[in-house]
Amino acid sequence: MRKVLTVFSVLALATATQADVIVSWGPTADSITVNQAITVTTTFDDTSGFQSPTVGANYNNTSAVADPNFYASLDGAPGASFRIHNGGAADLLGRFQDNNAGLAGPSSMLLAWEVTSSLTVTGFTVNGASEFGGSTARSISFVVEDSVGGWHVSDAQAVAGNVDIISAASALTWSAFTPHVGGVASTGAASTPNLTDVNKAGYFYEWTTDGTGGVYALGFQVDGTVIPEPATGLLLAFGTLATLLVRRFRG
Repeated sequence: MRKVLTVFSVLALATATQADVIVSWGPTADSITVNQAITVTTTFDDTSGFQSPTVGANYNNTSAVADPNFYASLDGAPGASFRIHNGGAADLLGRFQDNNAGLAGPSSMLLAWEVTSSLTVTGFTVNGASEFGGSTARSISFVVEDSVGGWHVSDAQAVAGNVDIISAASALTWSAFTPHVGGVASTGAASTPNLTDVNKAGYFYEWTTDGTGGVYALGFQVDGTVIPEPATGLLLAFGTLATLLVRRFRG
C-alpha cells in the first residue's frame, strides 16, 4: 500500500503546475548603451517584425533583459521621441515624449510581448509607471491575445506619481479589445478571456498631454503557472520514482 501511495505522490508532484515568470523586461540600467528608438506605427502590426530596438551592440548585448523583443503601437506620432531611454539609474521603457503644443490631448500606447510557453496567466506588473512635463489623467490596463487571436483588455487602473501597478489576473475585469488601427484602439463588450496558452501579453497606457510632456515605465512582468507536457511529466515522475526506489534499496 505504501508503495502505491508513493507512486501516486510522485506522479502528482511531477505533473503539478509550476509558478513561473512568463514575460520579463527590467527594471534594469543595463539594457542599452545609448538611447534606442522604438519604431513608430499607428496600426498594430505583428506580421512584419518587432517594433522594439534590434538586439545588438547597443541594446541588450549583456542579456540584461529576459524578453527584449516586443510589439508597439501608438495613437499618433510623438512630437519628440518614442524610445528606450538611458535614464542613468534606470532605463525607461516606452518613453514617449511630445514636444508640440499642437499635439495636446488624449494619447495612448500599446506594448505587447509574444508568449511561447503553455501557461495560465496569473498576474501582471508594470514597474515604475511615471510621467514628466504636462501629462495627466494617466491609466494602465493589461492586455492579452488569446490562443485563437482574440484580444482582451482589463479595467484601467489610475497611475498617480511614480508607482508600480500590480494585479492578479483573477481580480481584473475584461473587455474585448482592438489594438490601434490608424491610431485608434477600441474597447468592446465585456469578455472572459481564456488565460491559458495565450499568444501575447502586454499593457495599454493612456494619458492626456499638454503637448510638452510624456510617460514611461521601468519594467513589465507577467506571472503564470506552467503545466508540463504529459510526456515530460511522466518521464520526470518515473525518473524521480526510480531514484527513490534505488535509494530505498540501498538504504
